[in-house]
Amino acid sequence: MKEGARILAIDDSPFSKEDKEVLVVGIVARNDIIEGVLSFYVSVDGDDSTDILIKKIRSSRFYRQIKLIALNGVTLGGLNIVDIAKLNSELNLPVIAITRRKPNKKEMILAIKKSGKSVDKKIDLLNKINKNASYSKFLGLHIQYIGLEKTELAKIIGKAYNMLRLAHMIASGVVKGESKGRI
Repeated sequence: MKEGARILAIDDSPFSKEDKEVLVVGIVARNDIIEGVLSFYVSVDGDDSTDILIKKIRSSRFYRQIKLIALNGVTLGGLNIVDIAKLNSELNLPVIAITRRKPNKKEMILAIKKSGKSVDKKIDLLNKINKNASYSKFLGLHIQYIGLEKTELAKIIGKAYNMLRLAHMIASGVVKGESKGRI
């Protein structure tokens, strides 16, 4: 990946299980310079995050400039799983999902079953992600990724993480009145 490539970092805002939708914020940045902000909503524990992301990114004036999509994990709005393989293939962009804790498939499946919402579809999607995505650990972060090599990942992970932190703070600040927590 070229030095100075534009990254789109995406995170959701705090929400409660009673909320129907959750605010999602995307930061477009190049070399630590913020060039734009995107925002949209996805349903809490729904199954619309992938299609909404694709539509929002494609319609963005930044679409042609974005070279990487970074997510805070593979879910938005609780259990609204982002199909990172579909995101990669539909948009022809590398996708990384960063978490502090190692993804736990068994925990996720239990949570999906407990929710009772689109159980089989979500478990199939989780299996698809685990089958198609590569996994690495850098800087104490756990990363699932599609569409780029491990050597490229090592070059951009710090910048991607910092932009994810910013997306998290903005989303949290808008919804709660001030930012709180960490990704």
